[in-house]
Amino acid sequence: METLQPILKRGRNVWDQINMPKQEFLQRVERIRLKMESEGLDVLLLYGDIHDYGDSCYISNFLVRLPAGALVVLPRTGEPTLFFVGSSRELKLGQRVTWIDDIRSSLAGAFSSTGSLAGDCVNYLKEKGYGSSKIGMAGLRQFMSHGEFQRLTEGVQESEFVDAGHIVRNMRMIKSARECDQIRRAARIVRNTLDAIPGMVLPKMDEWSLEIKIDWAARIQGPDDVRILLGRPKEAGWALRPDGDSVLTNEAAIIVYLAVSFEQYWAEAARTFVVENGNLQETESEKVIGLYRQIAAAMKPGKPAAQFCREAIEEIRAKAGGYISDYGLGDGVGLSSSEAPFLDGKDTTPFGEGMCLSLRMTIPDEKTGSIMIGNTICLTDAGAEVIT
Repeated sequence: METLQPILKRGRNVWDQINMPKQEFLQRVERIRLKMESEGLDVLLLYGDIHDYGDSCYISNFLVRLPAGALVVLPRTGEPTLFFVGSSRELKLGQRVTWIDDIRSSLAGAFSSTGSLAGDCVNYLKEKGYGSSKIGMAGLRQFMSHGEFQRLTEGVQESEFVDAGHIVRNMRMIKSARECDQIRRAARIVRNTLDAIPGMVLPKMDEWSLEIKIDWAARIQGPDDVRILLGRPKEAGWALRPDGDSVLTNEAAIIVYLAVSFEQYWAEAARTFVVENGNLQETESEKVIGLYRQIAAAMKPGKPAAQFCREAIEEIRAKAGGYISDYGLGDGVGLSSSEAPFLDGKDTTPFGEGMCLSLRMTIPDEKTGSIMIGNTICLTDAGAEVIT
């Protein structure tokens, strides 16, 4: 789910090599190179920025913390190289969070010999003899600025540039055991934070105070990033949004959506609360919880995502008296807070063991106007496991 994003990620930034050892990345590189060979690629370029660093981070573990980009150059043979937009004094920090030895800073304007990351990459490709090669791209067309993208592709005109995003996208959908553990760690922060809301003492009973308390409760657990959206379902035309200064009066209903990243991996959940005597109490309806569990249980390995969506929406409409589609049923989570497979009714990707997804359900309710419940789910050989 899209949220406002900070200019600077101000959370934890470490590489825990016990949780995610170098060998994990080397295995990914080996699998990717097999696909590169089968598709005739000489080089694969993986780009990410602060909005979506998934593809480049999947190889490098490097997290972009400013409104800038990072580019991994992965040749079919030989060592990879990581370019990031920043000054040379940031190299030491970068070297602490990635296994890639060849890491280079790129600057724009008068302080750079080429003027940009794209220019530095063009020079690198020519120096390494890739001026006339088949080059795969992942993330460049989606996230790199048009000017930079044009400069890169036109800088090595004799090369053939092809979209190769599917290589990394398909691998990222199925998480390894270590990746699932990272998502579980993020999920633990989400769960602990949401569980703390009923006991929170707010200096003022308003949205701003609530958001501050939620952010604090999450950040003391050491995440990389925290995203919070609030909704007032009793209001006409309500929507999830950043906090405002409106007061939470008695019997007011509020939906809290919380997403947390821990060591680059995301988890999310959503809950609906009601103000009772100056405290927030989670709405507890056995009917709603039972329906949600029934929908989650239908997420089985082998079932196409589109089929699951059709069946889930039919079941929700039949048993809840309606289905509010504004925020959908969810999507995959991992190195991105929203990634494939997408539960939009169009994605025919079959569920697979090792996938991690968000699953949301929003339904009408007489007391609160609407109820939203959402969780992060890991798919195992036994089926769906709710981890938030």
